Amino acid sequence: MKKEGSNLNPTVRQWCIFVVSMIVIIILYFCGKIVLERNFVIIEDDFSWVYQIDSIDQAKDKLILRGWAFEQKKDAELGEYKIILYDSKNSKIYYPKMEYESRVDVNAYFSCEYNYTDSGFVGILLV
Repeated sequence: MKKEGSNLNPTVRQWCIFVVSMIVIIILYFCGKIVLERNFVIIEDDFSWVYQIDSIDQAKDKLILRGWAFEQKKDAELGEYKIILYDSKNSKIYYPKMEYESRVDVNAYFSCEYNYTDSGFVGILLV
């Protein structure tokens, strides 16, 4: 007596499930890789990024960092990066609220074929 339902051989069905699941895994891998490549931390300076903190101010319950950062040999984009602060005594990581601004002075200083105008930032950390 033949079962109702699928007319596919169980081996063919297993191969179909295998192929579909591999395609899903490959797509997820490449999507995840793209996201991870955009999120990285500069631990050792490899000189691919140029950055500077111009000032650190404290106003009431806020610590305000002002500066600029950009990846070399690439036009700067607003919001392309985030600043992470690490307290080495307490092993704590702080993520300031980031605001981005244009810095014509930075672009003028590095005057080259790339546009570094949108490299400015203000990081605000509640203390």
